[in-house]
Amino acid sequence: MKIRTILFALICSMMTLTSAQAALITWTFQDVSLSDGGEVFGSFDYDATTNVFTNVNVTSTSGNAATGDTYVLASNFAFSSRLDFLTSNAIDLTGAGALGVDLFANMTDLGGQIDLDLSRQSFEAICADADCNGFFIERSFSSGFITTTPASEVPAPAAFWFIGLGVVAYWVARKKRATT
Repeated sequence: MKIRTILFALICSMMTLTSAQAALITWTFQDVSLSDGGEVFGSFDYDATTNVFTNVNVTSTSGNAATGDTYVLASNFAFSSRLDFLTSNAIDLTGAGALGVDLFANMTDLGGQIDLDLSRQSFEAICADADCNGFFIERSFSSGFITTTPASEVPAPAAFWFIGLGVVAYWVARKKRATT
């Protein structure tokens, strides 16, 4: 009898799940300008639960001090309030492009809009050594923010409702049969 009660509670809790939030959401650079007139645009996916960046596709345009570049992966220094992207995943990063910018708040799975923290070290640079621990700054960030819409809700399959309804009907029928 105790197992049936637990099974019933489990089925009822499954039926109350109407949607779930996807953890991986896309962040997009908006209105981002650089000190020499260049701009930054593009997007990346970020999972705040695992602190994993994927699908990095960020581009800077040419300005007075530097030519543009395309950034394709996050460095090991990137986290929820710091974006650090690289143009290469080579073993020796000497000469590779690096883009780093601090955010005023942590990215979360809820999305929203976060301003770039221009009071901190935010730049586009060239890696000066194999690990990109040192770099030559070419230009700094002047304005902008990142934005996203909240993670889309993923509806629970209709089959959950029918399975749950069937289990409840079966349980009620067995209970009724046991009392007669």
